[in-house]
Amino acid sequence: MTQPYYMIKSRLTGFVLEPESGGLQPNARVTPVDANGRDSQIWYDCQSTGTLRNKANNFCLDIEGELLVVRPYQQGDPNQQWMRVDKYIKNRVDQNRVLDIFSNSRDRGAKIGAWKFHGGDNQSWDFDFVGGNAPISGSYAQVGASTYPGYPGSGGSGYPAAGSYPQPGYPAAAGGYPQSGYPTTGGNQQQQVGAYPGYPQSGGSYPQGGGYPSQGSYPQTSYPASGGSTSSNQPRREFFIVSTMHGKVLDIEKGKKEAGTKIIVWDKHSSPSKNQLWYEDGHGFIHSALNDMTFTSTPNDTDLSMQPATNDAKSQWKFDGEKIVNKIGECLDIKGADKDRGTKLCGYKYQNSKNQHWRQEFI
Repeated sequence: MTQPYYMIKSRLTGFVLEPESGGLQPNARVTPVDANGRDSQIWYDCQSTGTLRNKANNFCLDIEGELLVVRPYQQGDPNQQWMRVDKYIKNRVDQNRVLDIFSNSRDRGAKIGAWKFHGGDNQSWDFDFVGGNAPISGSYAQVGASTYPGYPGSGGSGYPAAGSYPQPGYPAAAGGYPQSGYPTTGGNQQQQVGAYPGYPQSGGSYPQGGGYPSQGSYPQTSYPASGGSTSSNQPRREFFIVSTMHGKVLDIEKGKKEAGTKIIVWDKHSSPSKNQLWYEDGHGFIHSALNDMTFTSTPNDTDLSMQPATNDAKSQWKFDGEKIVNKIGECLDIKGADKDRGTKLCGYKYQNSKNQHWRQEFI
C-alpha cells in the first residue's frame, strides 16, 4: 500500500494550505496561500496514527485554541485526528467538526480552524495529488516536542542547533525516514539505513549519551532490535471500529479466537475487550487485537469471518475516509442495514449508506 502526497486546495479561493514560515516550528499557523509546490504545501495521510501530516517535517494538523496549526504527533490527542471524506476534512472523533476558513474570508493568510459542518465552500477542499509516496508508518513522529530528534532546542551532541530543524541529512525530500547522513558532530550519527538513529549496531545499550531521547520516548514506547527494521517493533494503537449508523462496534462473536468465527456488530463493552479492538499493520490493513487475524468471506459463505492474515486481496481491509474497503473494492457492510446487535457483516459495493460508514475510536 502507498500513501500519496497531495496539496489541499480551497474550493472557495483556490489557495492551498501551508504552515507559516514553512512550518519549521511547532504551533505554526496553517493558512491559505498561493501554490508553489514546495514541500511545506504537501500533505499525506498517516493511517497508523489517524493524522494528516506535512511532508516538510511530518508535523500533524492540529487545533491550538481556535486555530489550525502543525505540531509533532501527540498520541491520543483528538485535535490531531483528521481524515479526508469526499471534499471535506473531518475530525475522526467528532465528524460534525470540519476544517473551515473563518468568516468565508478570501484573503491570503485567512484564519482556519474547526467548525460545525454545514457544507459551504469555505469548508470544501480539493486534494491535488502531486506524485511520490509518503512513509507508511509515520511512527518517527515523537510523543512530545522535547523528544523530537533534532527538534529546535532539544540539545545534545549531534543534534541541530535550536531553530535550525530540519537539517541536511534529516528526512529526504521524498519523506523517507530514517536516513543515513545524520549530523556527525558529537559522534551520535546514524550507522545504518533502516536502524534507529544512534541505536548501537552491535553491543552496547540504548540510549547513547549526548541528549538522545530517554528510553520509552522513541518511538513512543518500544525500540527495534539492534540494527533492525522499525516496522515490526512499532507500538500499535488499538481502536474500536464504530458504526455511524447506530454506534455499535465491530465484534468477534463470543470472543472466540478460532479461525472461522463470524464478525458481528455489538454494543461497546464498558471496559475494552480484545474481541472488540483492532489495529492497523504497517501497510494500514486492519487486524484483530484478539488473534491478529483479518476478516474475509469464503466461496461458500458471504458472511465475513476471521481468518489468518494472507496476501489475499479480499482479506486486506483499510480505512478510506469513513468507509472500510478491501483491495478488490468491496466495502464493509452491515447486512440489510439491520440495527439489531448480533447482525453479521459482508463485503458489498459502496452505496454511500449509513450501514457502510465507520469511524475509529482509539483507546
